[in-house]
Amino acid sequence: MKQSINLYTDELKPVVLRLSLVRSLIAALVLILVIVVGWVVLQNIAEQRSAEVDHINQQLQQLQQQQTQLQSQVQQKNPDQQLVQQSENLSRRIQQQMQLNERLTHLESRQLIAPQQLMTELQAIDMEGLWLTEFGISQGRINLHGKAIKGNLIPSWMARFDGEPVLSDSRFSVVDLSQDEQDNQTFSLASERGSDE
Repeated sequence: MKQSINLYTDELKPVVLRLSLVRSLIAALVLILVIVVGWVVLQNIAEQRSAEVDHINQQLQQLQQQQTQLQSQVQQKNPDQQLVQQSENLSRRIQQQMQLNERLTHLESRQLIAPQQLMTELQAIDMEGLWLTEFGISQGRINLHGKAIKGNLIPSWMARFDGEPVLSDSRFSVVDLSQDEQDNQTFSLASERGSDE
């Protein structure tokens, strides 16, 4: 017959602690209290952040209003009349200088007439019954000497000057007009130097 012997004493037996109802309620209340306190703290932080955002928005609106006012003041502000006058005077002087430069360039180009260009233009306006006996350029003047079988050919020939740059840019006057022994009309034309001045 077997017999079992329990060598454990009561002190050696594990103690099983059971949570009583009171302790459970206390733990639940503590947990609820912690949750409520946390919620209140978070709510306060959110309200502070919201107040800060509202304050910043108000400051931004004020700054935008100030900017708008400053822009309107700048647009409405009359410019300094002395500066406006100086600017107009400077613009006028620049315009006058440009016109003077253009005029000097034009006169210089008139005085530097290339003989080849003149010969080319005279060849282009060649007319039957009229011929040149002599031509030359002296100090910006063009001198033309020639003969025509009829006197009315000279104005017709001069009308062709309009299509040529050098000849059309020169104002010619009749220096001499006469008849030779063969009843040919002799003529001398000279351009006016500095006629555009």
